[in-house]
Amino acid sequence: MYNSPHELSRDTLMVLLNAITFKDNWAKTFLKDKTSDGDFFLRNGQRIRVPMMRQEALMTYVKQKKYTVVAKPFKDERFKFVIFLPKHRFDLKEIEDDLEDGDFNWHSLHSYRNEEQVELILPKFNIKHEINLKPLLHLLGIRRLFTRGAAELTGISPDSNLYASDAKQVAVMEVDENGVKAAAVSSVSIMPMSMPPPAIPFKVDQPFYCAIYDTYLGMPLFIARVVDPR
Repeated sequence: MYNSPHELSRDTLMVLLNAITFKDNWAKTFLKDKTSDGDFFLRNGQRIRVPMMRQEALMTYVKQKKYTVVAKPFKDERFKFVIFLPKHRFDLKEIEDDLEDGDFNWHSLHSYRNEEQVELILPKFNIKHEINLKPLLHLLGIRRLFTRGAAELTGISPDSNLYASDAKQVAVMEVDENGVKAAAVSSVSIMPMSMPPPAIPFKVDQPFYCAIYDTYLGMPLFIARVVDPR
């Protein structure tokens, strides 16, 4: 995204922004005195030390063929933080395929039958990722928007020469003992011409996927892949 007006072309007439933000505390926060440095293994085999949060609590626990899922509730019961951890270290492909193809049953996160006492060990992390949306929009057939003289943006300005020169999205997610902050901002630059039973151990010490799930809508609001929590 843009940190300063100086990063924009001198010919840029306007920047259109669309923002989605989320911030909530955990229903049961992690105790900060339980957080300590632990090992996290990167995909290249390198071992790094990162702050690991620890908590034992009742959470949704779902076992799939090649990965396991834990969902930790937020204070607002409408939302859950969902963690996808592969059974075989570093093998994220099955998770990626199920999320991309819509094969994961998100409604399994609603069932009380899937609640278990879980010992969760989760790294604190703060990630940021920027992608260029222009090639993706082209794949969806949105081409005229980026074509000089064909964009048809007269609803914005009477200047018939307006067109979009660029489209970007920046997503950020911060997870700590208190809760989660997440945001996704899209921009388009316009130029002239979104006593319980024993706890099940769930140690997140390798690359994983996570999501913020909306139980009302039955769909995730944010999905992230974390390969390095530093």
